[in-house]
Amino acid sequence: METLLGVNSVLQDRGKQLSIFPFDEDNAEQIVQQAFAERAFDGVMAVDLVSPELEAKCAEEPHCVWVNTNRWSDRDCIRRNEHQAGQLVGRALAETGWKRWRFITRRPRQADRPHFSTAQRLAGLQAAAERYGADLIETLCIEPGRTHWRQLDQTLGPIEPGTALVFNDSYRVRTMQNVLINRGLTHGQDLAIVCCDDTQEFAVTWPELSRARFDRFQLGQAAAQMLIDRIDEQQPQPSQELEADWEPGETLVSRRQ
Repeated sequence: METLLGVNSVLQDRGKQLSIFPFDEDNAEQIVQQAFAERAFDGVMAVDLVSPELEAKCAEEPHCVWVNTNRWSDRDCIRRNEHQAGQLVGRALAETGWKRWRFITRRPRQADRPHFSTAQRLAGLQAAAERYGADLIETLCIEPGRTHWRQLDQTLGPIEPGTALVFNDSYRVRTMQNVLINRGLTHGQDLAIVCCDDTQEFAVTWPELSRARFDRFQLGQAAAQMLIDRIDEQQPQPSQELEADWEPGETLVSRRQ
């Protein structure tokens, strides 16, 4: 939603109207027919994970921009630099003295097309672990979808002292607060908690969370401008990869030896 708000803010200034077509595995074919039936549009923007049917249809369009999708080339693509996000997390952990890292991510379903961000974040974290001499293991959540805190608690099992939990996304880390309460643990002391992702919601619900921060609103604005330039200039636009920032917080403090 943050990305779409950024898109709309630019399109409105140019007198353009944004039509949104959300889809899932069950209605992808219907959305393809609905979205492209009347062809009452100037350009197309594919955002995040799209079905093979939608990807093929979008690729046929003369004016299409790929926003944070698995599709990547040197033209008409824009995404977040997820590898850098993993590196930022690893550097912050190393600088605060945490040497045992657990990367927490969801277990993919068999039919899933994994988003590029997971592999890129993990690769960046692995590079940082090698550089700083940290131990890194990957932990897959039992449930592939949104994780209830009891499921997360079961997945984590025993947590060794001095462990930093690195959450891949903002969905699973939200339930970690209930795990801490249930176990009587204190973040920043008994363990460290960091996240490779961010959402504006954390500014209100958990501002203390240490995390790699992306401005998704800015991503949407840049994507919309890329599409407008693609239409106006009638030629492909150079791809862009937006950098992440580090948001320090109380869930990651210098480890007491």
